[in-house]
Amino acid sequence: MRKLLNALIIQFPTEPLNPEKSYLVHISASNLKAAAHIAEEIETLQAQLAALLQNHSNHSPARPVNPPSKTRPSASSVRKPEKKESKERGTLRPAVHQILARSKTPLNAGAIYDALVAAGYKFSFSEPRRILRIRLYKMAGIQPLGDGLFKLKK
Repeated sequence: MRKLLNALIIQFPTEPLNPEKSYLVHISASNLKAAAHIAEEIETLQAQLAALLQNHSNHSPARPVNPPSKTRPSASSVRKPEKKESKERGTLRPAVHQILARSKTPLNAGAIYDALVAAGYKFSFSEPRRILRIRLYKMAGIQPLGDGLFKLKK
C-alpha cells in the first residue's frame, strides 16, 4: 500500500522542479481501488518475469541464439507468393491491347468494356466499368486521345 501512496504523490509541472517538494493529489475511492488493483497486477507480473528469467538462466539454450541481422535478405532469396492460375481470369492490359489492336478506330471506355465482356473477360473488382475507365488513363501502351477515346500507342 505504501508503494501505491508513493505513486500518488506527484509534482505539479507548473512549478519549477523541486525534488524536495511534493503534493498529494485527491482521488476518489474507486480510482484508488483501481490503482491498488493495477499495482498488485504489476507486482504479480514482475514476480512472474523474475521467475522466468531465473529459470531461463539455469538452463542453457539447446541451440545458440543469434541476434537478428540488421541487413535485409537479397531480393533473389526472398520467395514471392505464388499466384494462383485461373483460366477464368486474365490480366487486363493484354486483353485491352487485343481489343484496341482489332479496332480500326479509337474506342471509348464503354465500348472497350463491352468488347471485354463479349470476349469472356472476368473482372475481379466491383464496379468494373468505372475502374476500367480509371485504369485506361494509367495503362501502359494506351494513349488517351481526349473525349474519352483511347487507342494503342505506336
